[in-house]
Amino acid sequence: MKLAQYQYPVRVTWLRNPRWNLMCAWCIEHLGLPGDRYITDVQEDHMQWYFLSQQDQLLFILAWGDDSEQ
Repeated sequence: MKLAQYQYPVRVTWLRNPRWNLMCAWCIEHLGLPGDRYITDVQEDHMQWYFLSQQDQLLFILAWGDDSEQ
């Protein structure tokens, strides 16, 4: 699967959501391990998710929010 297929990003900053471990566990419980329906990128000040489907992106945003710059 090509990385370009993951077209739906969500960004969550560490400062806004310090419970990142619960967020990652929730994502695994609801969407499976990274690499199938989504991939992740961890940075110093945030974590970014890239989803294959807009529905999965929306589900994640409803649960955890989105700090992406619009």
